[in-house]
Amino acid sequence: MFKEKDEENNSGLSMSTSPDGKYLATTSEDAAVYVWDLRTGRAVGRLDGHTDTVWSVAFAPDGSRIVSGSADATAIIWDVDVFMHFVILQGHEADVWSVAYSPDGSKIATGSTDSTVKLWDANTGTQLHSFGDHAAHVMHVIFSPDGVYLASCADTSVIMWDVETGTKVSELEGHDGAIWCLRFAHGSDRIVTGSEDNTARVWDVQSGAELVTIHEHMSPVWSVAFSPDDSEVVSGSSECTVVASDSFSGEQLRVFSDDSESAVDVVAYSNRGDLLASGTADGVVKLWDAKIGDFLAEYRGHGDKVKSVNFMPDDGTLVSSSEDGTVRAWSVRDVLRFF
Repeated sequence: MFKEKDEENNSGLSMSTSPDGKYLATTSEDAAVYVWDLRTGRAVGRLDGHTDTVWSVAFAPDGSRIVSGSADATAIIWDVDVFMHFVILQGHEADVWSVAYSPDGSKIATGSTDSTVKLWDANTGTQLHSFGDHAAHVMHVIFSPDGVYLASCADTSVIMWDVETGTKVSELEGHDGAIWCLRFAHGSDRIVTGSEDNTARVWDVQSGAELVTIHEHMSPVWSVAFSPDDSEVVSGSSECTVVASDSFSGEQLRVFSDDSESAVDVVAYSNRGDLLASGTADGVVKLWDAKIGDFLAEYRGHGDKVKSVNFMPDDGTLVSSSEDGTVRAWSVRDVLRFF
């Protein structure tokens, strides 16, 4: 278990793992960013510089730096080797809720509750573009895997931006409720969204056209993910189920369900695509066979809602974070020995 202290002020916890799987960065309401050694579970650094809750954190693709976004309206780029801030990104007028590195590490995107998105040079901290087309708080910013597009999400819509020119490419409109989650296909040509309107939808990135609407849930969709080969999407909802659907037709392929009565808040495929992890509102992490839908194992230890689940690069370890202020690493390899 990774936990710096026992105060009850860690509900804002967010996490990011380094690309090589060696380190974990976490945040909380005490305005600090913690860096952990995933092999030992010990804290190896504390990054102090923000003056309010740190909402989001992301490692650079090469693992050398970290960017964090805070309620103090700034984002800070940190040097991992010396655990000191490299540059402070200033320009937002309210909380920086979401941060992301471009796949090549040259740019950083920030999304804020001031309804703007900003794009920065990751090496100099220079602001490259500012997008103010949203009419609500920007809750998510993510780059496409090829680095060409940036998606920003606010309320019921998603806007696609050309990263180089800063121009709007398309706008995804059609959901009747707030969008809670979104993920690019690995091919960067499509994106899937999950909404409070009980649907997941697959869109064409370039045109903004809605390609598929998935009506498999009777309650809000909290989490979505593409399979590694982009042929399927999974969606998890507050009705306690995870459904895998064909990403091109929307046809239901399998349902991941047991006797749980707890909402599914997060889902993630393993890197090979043979396993699926889900995290629930009652703090349980579950492991499934992604190909046939069989339940494999559950991990208990969190005392509150699971906020994120991630497989490490070799798929042998699963890392989860929770609103109880803890991050835990679970052995997948040990479970698979019994199958």
